[in-house]
Amino acid sequence: MRRGKLLFIFALLLFGETGCATYTGLVKKIRKDIHRKRYESALKALDNSSLAKSEKDSLIYYLDKGTLLFLLKKYDQSIEYFQKAKERVDQLFATSVHKQAESFLSNDISLPYKGEDFERVLIHYYLALNYLMKGNLEDALVESRQVILYLNEINDRYKKKNVYHDDAFVRYLNGILFETDHEFNDSYVDYYHSYLAFKKIYTKFYHIHFPRRIYRDLKRLATFLGMNDDLRKWDRKCGCRIIPENEFINNKSEVILILETGFIPRKEEGKLDVVVGGRWVRIAFPVYKHDRPSKVKRGILIAGKFTARSILMEPLAEIAKQDLLDRGARIMARAAARIAIKHGIAEGLGAIAEKSKNQTVRLAAGLLSIAGHIAASASEKADIRGWYTLPHDIHLIRLLLDPGEYDLKLKLLGKHKRIIEVVDLGKVALSPGERIFRYYRAPY
Repeated sequence: MRRGKLLFIFALLLFGETGCATYTGLVKKIRKDIHRKRYESALKALDNSSLAKSEKDSLIYYLDKGTLLFLLKKYDQSIEYFQKAKERVDQLFATSVHKQAESFLSNDISLPYKGEDFERVLIHYYLALNYLMKGNLEDALVESRQVILYLNEINDRYKKKNVYHDDAFVRYLNGILFETDHEFNDSYVDYYHSYLAFKKIYTKFYHIHFPRRIYRDLKRLATFLGMNDDLRKWDRKCGCRIIPENEFINNKSEVILILETGFIPRKEEGKLDVVVGGRWVRIAFPVYKHDRPSKVKRGILIAGKFTARSILMEPLAEIAKQDLLDRGARIMARAAARIAIKHGIAEGLGAIAEKSKNQTVRLAAGLLSIAGHIAASASEKADIRGWYTLPHDIHLIRLLLDPGEYDLKLKLLGKHKRIIEVVDLGKVALSPGERIFRYYRAPY
């Protein structure tokens, strides 16, 4: 009887679950709806999908739902789901040995989705963004401090072996938030970490231009804080003119616009034939085969006679591809080991068939042994799950203004400076020293 139960368990594990086609179809549907700004339709599709009922996919559900609610400007509900996502990440951080063993006998899709490191960082970003849209700087700063702790944790975990061990954009946004709250020392520290991340990671691995305006921010705060040695350093790097902090507080205002464009690429399944234990086997692994860059190359924020251009700060598509590349060898080694174990199980079943005196067990074990060898590779499925409502890129615009009332407009430019869209962002009334935040998603 016990052998019969074991055979049944092995059969379930060898012929593991699928469902990738359904998930891919859902992702396409939701992204198509976002592209058409049919957010309610996307939300309905998500709520009616298997993600809404799947415990192992619950993090993806929370992330996508939080994003869609944010796009609908339902900020309180969005906060609720991003908080659930944060709690789920904490729960999943220590994965049980049982679940890890199960994935070794089937595939990684059987495990709960934990999220990529950059996705976990962006949970804090979207929570802060929700709070900023509500005018709640205090709670946005809570997320700023929490994300610093998580970035430090990533640094400690990988000892800088992974490319993504700091986030220049999130650090820079933190610098703005701390500066807005007049926490100038903390602001300077985050601007400086942003500078280092851009220099050492983003320009080298993600191939973006270094945002030279960060020199102005460091120079401005170094002046204000009396950091003369640092000021000389930034002066050598950039002779740019700055608006002193005191002058900003008393005589200037600023609009910060966060512009998200396009969609992050989707993972697809790759296959590779390798020799494992003297046997040719086919392993499956996630890969980015197609990447459709955003049509939007630049945004220009306009307020009367004042204008400012966007700066690419977070090339999410490049971050995602490099992050997967970092883990590629580990994923493939795990897949090869998993197939070896499956073939070992199949050979063990063959031994049971030869030795058992029970005709039923012998027949069942023999059939499962044959099927097991066949299914060892066939049951290999790459884990292609992800947070696919994320943008392709995140840009930032800082527009310095005199206090007063303005009609804000955003001009989106494509290749060869072709105008794609002009967006009316409404009226703003700014007081001296005031800094306000605006957001726009261009899903194309």
